[in-house]
Amino acid sequence: MRKYKLVAFDLDGVLTDHISSWMWVHQHFNVDNEEGYRLFQEKKIDDLEFMRKDISLWLKKKPDLKEYEVEEILNKVPITKGSKETFEVLKMNGIKTAIISGGIDLLAKRVGAYVGADFVFANALKRRKDGTLTGEGISIVPLRRKDIILAKLQRELNIKKEETVAVGDSLIDIPLFQQAGLAIAFNHKTEELRDYVDVVIDNGDLRKILNYIL
Repeated sequence: MRKYKLVAFDLDGVLTDHISSWMWVHQHFNVDNEEGYRLFQEKKIDDLEFMRKDISLWLKKKPDLKEYEVEEILNKVPITKGSKETFEVLKMNGIKTAIISGGIDLLAKRVGAYVGADFVFANALKRRKDGTLTGEGISIVPLRRKDIILAKLQRELNIKKEETVAVGDSLIDIPLFQQAGLAIAFNHKTEELRDYVDVVIDNGDLRKILNYIL
């Protein structure tokens, strides 16, 4: 059996029981960024402008919004069943774990600390010295190219593509899947994703992925 040494997870919809950390904050403020999403999908705006449009919606509702307030909102996002146990089993078997997300790092770091992830990569909110949001985002993970982050990590850890597992849920995770030897779609959002993965798991318990990794 092939020996896997690294498992890379998407965050939103995989480790959390919600489709998007950005959308979670939108729902809190009762706003939506349908226009920004459309422009991003049409490749008319880049990652930074997409984040800028998201954050501007919050600041219209609360101009003095502080980072800790966003963190408090995100602290209510539910974590997927079996996540902590899954990471514990992977660690027991000597397998490194990483979260690679286009979501907000405030949530990614909380989840990462809870499950015991070895590495956490996610996008951030720029803030002033007093913690107030500036309206700008900090791009750490390219939304369409999560594979760049994974490939860099593989080089640093001296782990091959064939020794890597990627777990995602949407079409934006396809580059991540292509940078791994085993691609797992967990609670996938579209049937089209089946064409790009090796395993499809619809069960909401993350521990199901262990059957294919160990």
